[in-house]
Amino acid sequence: MKGVTTVLLAAATALCVMSPSVATATVTVGSPLLSTGSTSSGCGSSGPCTFVPLALPASDGLVESPVDGAIVDWRLKGASTDPGYAIRVLRRDDGLQFTGGPSSPPVTPASGGVKTFPVALPIEAGDYIGLDVPADGRIGMFAAPGAGFGFFLPRLAEGASTTTSEFPYEPAFNAEVQPAPKITQVTPAAGLTTGGLTVEITGSSFADVRSVKFGDIQASSFSIASEDRLLAVSPPAPSARVVDIAVTTVAGESPRTSSALFEYVEPQVEAPIPSACVVPKLKGRTLASAKKRARRALCGIGSVKRSRRESQKVFRVVKQRPPAGGTYAAGKAIAITLR
Repeated sequence: MKGVTTVLLAAATALCVMSPSVATATVTVGSPLLSTGSTSSGCGSSGPCTFVPLALPASDGLVESPVDGAIVDWRLKGASTDPGYAIRVLRRDDGLQFTGGPSSPPVTPASGGVKTFPVALPIEAGDYIGLDVPADGRIGMFAAPGAGFGFFLPRLAEGASTTTSEFPYEPAFNAEVQPAPKITQVTPAAGLTTGGLTVEITGSSFADVRSVKFGDIQASSFSIASEDRLLAVSPPAPSARVVDIAVTTVAGESPRTSSALFEYVEPQVEAPIPSACVVPKLKGRTLASAKKRARRALCGIGSVKRSRRESQKVFRVVKQRPPAGGTYAAGKAIAITLR
């Protein structure tokens, strides 16, 4: 907000830099693991290989991430207990050509039931998920009408690009994608360069917040109130400026938008309160001398009356109002009579 001339400095609430247990809505990409009539498939001894869901029944969910964010956990079902399973981000090129992206650390399922593994793996809108299966490993498959998957042997390593064919099954794995945080409003949107202002930040996906920044400076402290609201205390700034507020979670940093701007303004300097006028004694002084003494006492000269004797060359103060010794607001006018 430009042109802010007055900012009320709110008393900052003592906040701890912490992230309470706040759940955020995630998006499931891949099989919901609810279909029946399962079988299994694997790479064979020439593995490892990579499976990728290409299509799911309309009621079963998504095969592409609809948002930028991060995979925060992934699940599989019907896997063997061989070591080397990993979730992988894939970028679809033309047709059925894919390019391999980063993957999670490899894991070893303890059994063939549904197993969940935590991870923090960046993913972008439009990316697919792949599952790296070790040699001789197996993964559950559902005979779901309308489903299809692709298969890469050897596994589609990061940076590699190749084409697959489509096969009519639903591979039994998925990933939970947490969207990147977004800021929709900052209240108040301005504060003093001295910092210490409690700012309410509203938006979405404020789970497991790792940092809140005002420009390049970390917030003095922050506290998560809910998945869409947090409080942050503004840090001191070196000068007046407009900065972006950014919230960072495991899913990334909030975009820099006009809704996330915060203006730092310099504190206003209060004009000094003038001292009082203590009326000095002016009797016997010439007009010029009386004016000087009045100014030094933070007073002023008001009405001036003179004698009618035209032949008189020097006039002196014979009367003043108010009398000497009184205390008034600075600039008080003293009426004098000269003779």
